[in-house]
Amino acid sequence: MSKAWDDYTPSPYPGRMLLITASIRDVRPSVIDDDPLLGWDGMIGEGVALRTMSAHHVKMIAPEHAPELVAVLSEFLEQAAETAGPAGPSGPTSQAIADSAADLSREAAAAVS
Repeated sequence: MSKAWDDYTPSPYPGRMLLITASIRDVRPSVIDDDPLLGWDGMIGEGVALRTMSAHHVKMIAPEHAPELVAVLSEFLEQAAETAGPAGPSGPTSQAIADSAADLSREAAAAVS
């Protein structure tokens, strides 16, 4: 695994990205942990949207945090839907993005009930 890690060179992404971080974190001072965007800023063409959840990193997808995660994802998807145009070879339509946000909300509600 370490050879694959050492040999990997990430490619820039031309779009926009949502980075969700945990407000409860283990303290590990390092270059990457000192960067609020965790090194992504130079790799993402249209910028990084940063949101923070009130959870520990390993608990962010636990059922009790599903409503907060859905709210964060839905907000990002709704903003993406507002700016998306007709579907082309590189992306979904605004309706497809809105449908994804609605699906997320339904699935999260089912997970916590």
